[in-house]
Amino acid sequence: MSKPPKPGAGNVVNLFTEPDDQIEEMPVGREKQAATRMELASPKAAIDLSDKPKCIMTIGPGNVGKTTLMRWLAERGQDRGSTFLVGAVDPDKRGLEDYVENVQIPDTTDPAGAARWVERFLNYIMKSKRTALIDYGGGDTSLGRIVEDMPDLAGVMREAGVEPVALYVFSHRTADLSPLVNLTNAGFTPTATALILNAGTGDPTRTVEERFGRTMWHSAFRAAVDRGAVPVIMPRLFPAKEIEDRRVSFGMASQGRMPEGRQGVPLGTFDQARTRHWLRAMEQAFEPVASWLP
Repeated sequence: MSKPPKPGAGNVVNLFTEPDDQIEEMPVGREKQAATRMELASPKAAIDLSDKPKCIMTIGPGNVGKTTLMRWLAERGQDRGSTFLVGAVDPDKRGLEDYVENVQIPDTTDPAGAARWVERFLNYIMKSKRTALIDYGGGDTSLGRIVEDMPDLAGVMREAGVEPVALYVFSHRTADLSPLVNLTNAGFTPTATALILNAGTGDPTRTVEERFGRTMWHSAFRAAVDRGAVPVIMPRLFPAKEIEDRRVSFGMASQGRMPEGRQGVPLGTFDQARTRHWLRAMEQAFEPVASWLP
């Protein structure tokens, strides 16, 4: 059967291309660094979504830490006995299923086909009032396509009884703001929005304020905070590569265990301790938005 023709990109919200004159580099002096430090230390109170079905979406370009975040969210939810669906939408890299069971993925890498799959997935969530996690990969265009056709997607989901939760993930690169800029311009502004700054990226000898100051003082970031978005610093996971190489859960890594029947050397004692510290730090970092999580 012949493949359907690829649709033109003229009417698609391009999430991951830097918009002209919108992702500028801005110097951040000591006063703004101090203000940033205070804002991170005293986050705004987030809306309470306890006991409500939620559609939790991780959004951002590649190599910002979305898969690590999704793994933590899924593992955390499972440990608490929560029931939820997990979907991974990424035309280039679908690695979440290596760590999380029963991950739903599109049966096509065609952008239009992936958008149709996401729409069916969202429709099922809304009809069944199920909580779900969706990982929009770095090369994904499906969410942009849906928002282009339905700018009030967040309102539609809320009216259906499912709260949309947008988790934007950023590295130290200012250009990572482009998905936030483009989706906001298209009309996608969920009330429950977290702006997650991954401290595992950039020069570790520089302070968080130095690495993320330009991002946090960008007009798009400030506007999102003014709408109620909550900044979150995602702590650095030092043995991230060692854990990924072993294909083990964070819980197993923290206990020096390997899956039954799996050959390999468990994580060393120091890295086990570092992983336990990271798990505690993640709980503390995400405490302001804990009711948004599964």
